Amino acid sequence: MSDLYLGQRDAEAGACAIIWLDRWAQDGAMLGRMVHVNNDQADYLRQWENAGLAVAYLKAKPAATAAQRARIEAWLKALAGANLAYWDDARKNRNNHYYWTGVGIMATAVSTGDPKSAGHGEGYL
Repeated sequence: MSDLYLGQRDAEAGACAIIWLDRWAQDGAMLGRMVHVNNDQADYLRQWENAGLAVAYLKAKPAATAAQRARIEAWLKALAGANLAYWDDARKNRNNHYYWTGVGIMATAVSTGDPKSAGHGEGYL
């Protein structure tokens, strides 16, 4: 939907993308406790999704109202913060998933225009 909005100037697709993102933001999607049974797959999924959703938001952002932007951006920052918190655990071995967290954090910083990390006091960059 965000690609259609950006590439073909499809206003309905842009509005639809923003509605989905806003609804997920309102519901706090993926901000709950991640359940670990045999592995950390839930956390990895949140890292991948943060990257994709932040990029989608960046593409469709002009279609959002000020209220939608506020909700979506706060949610994306919370996702980035949760992903950073996962890696703050010294027991976690950095692997290729660590780089996906970086993509999500960078995409969040660019799409929200906020270089400060969520709760870390340092910049994303």
